[in-house]
Amino acid sequence: MDYQSILDVCRSQFEADAARTASVGGSGTLALDKRGGIGFPEALTCVCNDRILRFEEVSTPFGDVPMVKLFAVNGQPVVRIPMHGWRLPVATLEHTQATFWLLDQLGVHQVIVDASVGGIGAKPMDVVIPDDVYNHEPAKIAMAKLAFELGRDPWVRMYQPFCPRLRSKLVTSVRQVKTEGHELGDLVDGGVYWTTPLGPFETAFEIATFKTLGATIVGQSSGQEALAARILGMCLAVANPVVNFAEGLNNAGWSGDKGMDSMYEAISMPMALMVYYTLERIVSQTRTCDCQTIAHSPDLAGLTS
Repeated sequence: MDYQSILDVCRSQFEADAARTASVGGSGTLALDKRGGIGFPEALTCVCNDRILRFEEVSTPFGDVPMVKLFAVNGQPVVRIPMHGWRLPVATLEHTQATFWLLDQLGVHQVIVDASVGGIGAKPMDVVIPDDVYNHEPAKIAMAKLAFELGRDPWVRMYQPFCPRLRSKLVTSVRQVKTEGHELGDLVDGGVYWTTPLGPFETAFEIATFKTLGATIVGQSSGQEALAARILGMCLAVANPVVNFAEGLNNAGWSGDKGMDSMYEAISMPMALMVYYTLERIVSQTRTCDCQTIAHSPDLAGLTS
């Protein structure tokens, strides 16, 4: 399927020439596509009252995005990409390239992400809204290739990688969900997301090193998404529910007092509500941040032309 089919629906059903807002779902909302192999439904689907349109195998130069959802929030079209656009059971950086290439073609300007993480300076059930990120070299190289494919400048600044405007809305929505009595731990406003390569989890020594360097949480998805969004001129912020202590911490307790499956079940609906409340807050907003100005302030066109 071609992305133009999604744009055609935006025009015919929403009278919009683009979908300006996107939500990239991860394990925080059990955002698995139909081939994920886990029997949980995607929690956000249960929260949305309007009809959800589904587009399968949407083609990009980096391979197909397995599932794309389109639904209305306050009358505006919102794109939902389940499970980071990964083609499970094997996830690669090419899947992030495909996801953000597609979001760019759909005219997306702002993206929120939910993604579960391991806690270094936070405990299971906490929700961290990070304000900085560490990225590994393969992620940077892969997202530079995305820039080249789209004819964009990869020489972007990564100061303030997460949009403060979107972060503030995520913080407000987490507080709202907690006020309503839903089960979540503490809200951690700020912190560093340490991104590791897709694949095996970290050793205790690695986590101890990350902790010494100031990491708050560890995961494998948000770093490359922050890079892609910055290169493509999108505002992005992430909400990271903590589902386990990172390796070697808390006597190697993996998920606090809960098993991993029950942990994901416990956080999925509160996180889905948080995502939906945030979409309601941002879908009609205009940009008041300086994300684009920060991104392109180096202006190296004269050196690279």
